[in-house]
Amino acid sequence: MNAAPYIAVPTAGLIGALTIAAVGTRFTRSAWGLASGAALAGLALALLTDVVCGWWQHGFDVLQAWVLPLACLMLILVMVWQNWFVFYEDRRDAVQSARPTLAILGATLATLVADRRLAGDLQALSLIWAGAISLAVVWSIRPLQRSIALNRSLTVGVLVGISKILVPLAGIVVFIALGVWSRSHPAPPAEPAHAAPTARARLADLGRLGGDLVRLLLVTLINGGRVAPEPATYDPFGLLRQQRGAESVARNTVVMILVLAIHLLCGVVIVRQSVWLAPG
Repeated sequence: MNAAPYIAVPTAGLIGALTIAAVGTRFTRSAWGLASGAALAGLALALLTDVVCGWWQHGFDVLQAWVLPLACLMLILVMVWQNWFVFYEDRRDAVQSARPTLAILGATLATLVADRRLAGDLQALSLIWAGAISLAVVWSIRPLQRSIALNRSLTVGVLVGISKILVPLAGIVVFIALGVWSRSHPAPPAEPAHAAPTARARLADLGRLGGDLVRLLLVTLINGGRVAPEPATYDPFGLLRQQRGAESVARNTVVMILVLAIHLLCGVVIVRQSVWLAPG
């Protein structure tokens, strides 16, 4: 029996808990926030280490991949709870950060419709995803700008901006993974007389529980009013920000995102032309 996981898992959890507690003292004076945040961070890192050790020993399992976004979300929640940085400024910022995910979902639904009605037309699918990616990139500009301006740091602002854009997408990935897992592990059959009302009642309870969890998640992540105006986060690009100003940094970020969007569109065109010109 390999004893490496039994050593690596508690070690990773302990190191993560101590690190979160030590860094969190710079941003909060709440003993409850420090203790609970350290416990959640240690649990997330221990769970992540356990999954990685399982993959190393037994091979990669796709059904366990949902643990990765869940562990990252737990770490983000801990840092937001301890006010390390501004995540969502307000509800409007949260809605704007979720729009890129809506563009991807819209492209997925359009792909399903086009695949049925157009028999998988490659040109239609390329146009759908090119438009969705461009729209998602454009809708990502505003959340990135707000993250850079509120956190007064190019490095932290870009990382937080990308994270808050990916949070809704990570939730969808976890939801799909749980659905796949539930299908692969069906529940035992119930009595016919009580199957229908019991299933509907459980579905309603799960819906209410999911709504409460989403509201609790939003309340935790919307921390613009709880963070100090001058965060003490270290910024290795601070000299660049002082010379050019936050407005210049935000403008450069917008230009970089637009260039990335153009490159994505050009890549789609190149791939589509190469498929058309392929023999056969």
